[in-house]
Amino acid sequence: MSGFWRMLGVIPPEDIFPAIRAGDLAQVKEICRRHPPAAVLSHTTLGSPLHLAILEGETEIAGFLIDAGGDARVKDAQGQTPVHLAAARGERGLLERMAGAGANFEERDRDGQTPLHLAAGAGRMECVHFLLGCRVALEPLDPAEESPLFKAVRHGHLEVVRLLLDKGADLDRDNAAGQTPLLAAAAAAQERLVAYLLTRGADVLAVDRRAKGILHALAIRGTRALASLALRQGANLDWRDDDGEAPLHHAVFMGNAELVEYFLGRGAAPDAQDKEGWGPLHWAAWRKDHRCAEILLSRGADPNLRNRAGRTPLHMAVLLGAGADFLAFLIGRGADPALTDTAGQSPRDLAARHGQPWPATAA
Repeated sequence: MSGFWRMLGVIPPEDIFPAIRAGDLAQVKEICRRHPPAAVLSHTTLGSPLHLAILEGETEIAGFLIDAGGDARVKDAQGQTPVHLAAARGERGLLERMAGAGANFEERDRDGQTPLHLAAGAGRMECVHFLLGCRVALEPLDPAEESPLFKAVRHGHLEVVRLLLDKGADLDRDNAAGQTPLLAAAAAAQERLVAYLLTRGADVLAVDRRAKGILHALAIRGTRALASLALRQGANLDWRDDDGEAPLHHAVFMGNAELVEYFLGRGAAPDAQDKEGWGPLHWAAWRKDHRCAEILLSRGADPNLRNRAGRTPLHMAVLLGAGADFLAFLIGRGADPALTDTAGQSPRDLAARHGQPWPATAA
């Protein structure tokens, strides 16, 4: 069809897309003058001209297209309308113009996200203000049962979080995984948000569907300062999740030596065992983590603690391929190379069986 128009010496309507990419407003206007339907053309990947103008940051062109009849309700391949794109990119002025063109501000994209979800997640404060002023639902839930508050929390947008809470968003609403915004902030290592939500009165004892609490989440990526704040607010250092693991297990598993030392200093049991009988030192041996193992041993961890399979940390170190130096370190700190597991295998037996190195000093 474009060839037909070119034969007539006329710009074909589909040339509106490259014109938008070039930021050529005059060309876009000329195409729409000659072909009024051009403003509502649809491209398989680019969406409508209005979608492309917003994506390219061509605000003036986008405004012209809205006035020329560009449909703010049409969806692109991701199921997003121009409203979604404008909200995510902070284009409040375009939202205002689309409001006058009958746009739906509560439409869902293919991921179940509303424009408010996207604006909150991108920290677009002015767009969040505007959408709330249009009386959109404050807490629409996506397929993960997350409201816009969760999106703002995960991405660290404190001012948006404050606004949503001031408007009445539920501070302790949980998502499909049982996470509250506080747990989501801790899991995302959003330090300012964790501190802020605690000051707003978030439930510090909330747990997710696997019974993991805030200290379990902080053990993964958090800091001593945040853990200290959570404990001052009443967090339980000895809380066990569904696997029987305490926050100390998680800190060791993630190699977070700062929190391993801090938790132990605050009274965490160095030999707490999960449902499989694994103590923190088993996990340190599994990771071949000399630093965490040293901290645990210096705080009284039993180097010969057995799990349900009868295996000690030394067994685990051998099975996970630790070098002779690490094995020698454990043996030097009291690990018994002759202890056998429930199958009758000692660490030395396992090393020989798997061709693992064995420290000469322990022969």
